[in-house]
Amino acid sequence: MLGIYRLAMWPLRKMPAHEYEQAVRAPIWFVVVIGLGITLLALYTLGRLPAEGEQFFIGWPRLGPVLLADAYTLWGSALLGVTLAATAWVPAVRRGIATHSWALSLVMLSLTWIALLTLHGLRPQLLLLGWLALLGGVLGLWTWLFRPHWRWRQVEPLVLLAVIGLLGVLGIAWLNALGQQADLTALWSSLLSASPRATSGATVLLVLGWLGPAAYLPWWLWTRRDDQAARWLPAALLLAVTGMLVLVRVLVFAFPTADPQFLQATGLEQLFLIRRALDWMLIWGLLALWVGTAWLAYTALLRQALALALLRPLVLVAVALVLLALTAALRTQTADALHGLLWMVFTWLGFIAVWLGAGGVLPLLTPREQGERSVLIAAVVLALAALVAIPPTAGFLAVSRLWQAWGAIGAPRALMVTALVICGVSAAVQLPRWSRQQEAATVHPGTGWGILAPFGIAFALLASGILYGRLGPLLDLVQRSLRQNF
Repeated sequence: MLGIYRLAMWPLRKMPAHEYEQAVRAPIWFVVVIGLGITLLALYTLGRLPAEGEQFFIGWPRLGPVLLADAYTLWGSALLGVTLAATAWVPAVRRGIATHSWALSLVMLSLTWIALLTLHGLRPQLLLLGWLALLGGVLGLWTWLFRPHWRWRQVEPLVLLAVIGLLGVLGIAWLNALGQQADLTALWSSLLSASPRATSGATVLLVLGWLGPAAYLPWWLWTRRDDQAARWLPAALLLAVTGMLVLVRVLVFAFPTADPQFLQATGLEQLFLIRRALDWMLIWGLLALWVGTAWLAYTALLRQALALALLRPLVLVAVALVLLALTAALRTQTADALHGLLWMVFTWLGFIAVWLGAGGVLPLLTPREQGERSVLIAAVVLALAALVAIPPTAGFLAVSRLWQAWGAIGAPRALMVTALVICGVSAAVQLPRWSRQQEAATVHPGTGWGILAPFGIAFALLASGILYGRLGPLLDLVQRSLRQNF
């Protein structure tokens, strides 16, 4: 296949230089188109599902069902497609990444296929294999692109992601052993005879291993503006989003809320198997929220020139909100809480994609391109507004739907709202200085249309909140598929 592509490119060498350069980078644009296609197809299929929902099991007669397709996997596929399209857009508009375009595109399409299989996986063994393949592919791509000299500052992502991946592997393997190798739909019944300490331990490892990339990868990529980081961005966020989506499904399937009559008859507490793990998740989420907020407030008070890294605490705030949403949704499992969790995952993805996408394009725009710069800054502001739950964005919908659940689990809602207000004000104070530092001295051809992807994602964060009346029934179908409530 690669030979065919190279052979097809040979006659095009007589084209004008700028046109040939675009043709060489055509595979990157093909990745963007594939991502958009996955999103549109998934949303179209989700909209065509009946109101009572459906589940489709895929497998073989001798092995039984292996894959599960339902409203949640369609919604997750749409988010994976958005991630692929929005992040591949950044290297596509950078003229300097023409090298390795065809090979990078094939790797990205392969990783996308693995991510979709992992998302649809019904058995823990398949999730384990998919996670290892996805993690190995992302780390292999990082090594190929960065060619590190094996010093700590250069191999940090390799080592930390390997450790995070190991925790995720141990977590899913432990849960599989406790569940006696049952598939996800039957895992909860096998876990009833397991030890609460063991299930809490497996859950903590799962959260650290599968949610860890969503915290670490944006943190590491935040200050990187080189071409290697732009090439690696789609694969990195594909790993982060897949881990988050699969973690939500595994935990809700494995630990559903029990029938009240069953609890009364047995004298057990609700979710007694993972009560300790849920308490730790709540504490970690609150700690990350306030550490990120305090860090941002401190940097906002600095009078010195703003370094790019000083806005990185926004990553802590974003992942803390996801962790708090997951804790509340898992403990209560009400329709509102699961709705809020879905909105919060979308808000996290939109915020990260916009800030990393705009951060990859803004440094390529000169002061003469004020129109493009204004659009990107507007996208960044919209994404920040969604993160701190300003209405009518998706973030506001997430917080409003989670409000009762946070109260039910004893989360300090007033302190959380205060943290979001401080976070928003602190980041807004720094935005003008940050944007002025992102100006290129020379013109970079081909980057003007790089504004479209970040602004499109930011607009989706706003439009989804405005159109909630139309999107509500779809998300209700998704949350019911999580609870297997058809």
